[in-house]
Amino acid sequence: MPLLFRDDPYYASKEYNLEDIEVSILSVGNWGNTAVHLRGNILGYLVAGSLYKFLRLGVGRHDLPFYQDEEQPPIDMVVRKGNVGYNDPEAEKAGYTRRTENEWPLARTQYTNYYLHRNGTMSTEPEATQVEQPVGRLSYEALGTPEEPRFIEFSTPPFTKETEITGHIVAHLNVSATPHLGKRSSTRVPLETPFLSHRRHRDWLPHQDYFSTDVQPVIPGEVYAVDVEVWPTNVVVEPGSCLILEIASGDTPGVGIFVHDGAERTEERFGGMNHIHFAPHYQNYITLPIV
Repeated sequence: MPLLFRDDPYYASKEYNLEDIEVSILSVGNWGNTAVHLRGNILGYLVAGSLYKFLRLGVGRHDLPFYQDEEQPPIDMVVRKGNVGYNDPEAEKAGYTRRTENEWPLARTQYTNYYLHRNGTMSTEPEATQVEQPVGRLSYEALGTPEEPRFIEFSTPPFTKETEITGHIVAHLNVSATPHLGKRSSTRVPLETPFLSHRRHRDWLPHQDYFSTDVQPVIPGEVYAVDVEVWPTNVVVEPGSCLILEIASGDTPGVGIFVHDGAERTEERFGGMNHIHFAPHYQNYITLPIV
């Protein structure tokens, strides 16, 4: 997939203002659809100017919720007999409970920072308050693939109680990139800055315009503080379970059919090492929406 920008002719010809939409909207999304439609379902709901708009999110197969009791058509299903959800809606509801909310994001959300530590752990305490350490960094190679993934992980301690994470996630990282030894470092790698003053910018959802004219070069070795939007989610962490943050330089196993292997991802352009920097003035954390 090549680099895509809003001002490319293909996308510019299809752009419209969601706030101009006034018809009633029911946006139906799936928490498991993290490769395609989930973000559009939620952002479309947030931005649409409709007076009456509703957001429904589920899990599992995309078709089964429409066969629950209140949504079953007044006909008998004869072809698909024998599957939970088709002819046994009560069993389907037992597997996937429902909850009605008044808004999105949920008003009772507690945005909580989990700080990354250079030993591969993360907790609600910044690393500098636990132990005074000099400036350091963790590194991983660029241009990872599902066959040869290149990443680093950070894990929480086991949770002591059931914890629900529902909403938008942002990762704040202090990063740099360096080419391999002996390689020229004059290649311009794109970096787009978020528009903090934009009316749609939120702490829990950084705004970017995605215009090609806003791209800036990344200077090898220079440390950049970046806010990375992580797609919204709904996860319940059980007692004794851990939450793991994986930071990779490319697709990892399980990516599915929507891979990121465009022609622009060349060794000449992206080859080298990625670094995450740690210091009292380089705090790295992921902000989780705890409900």
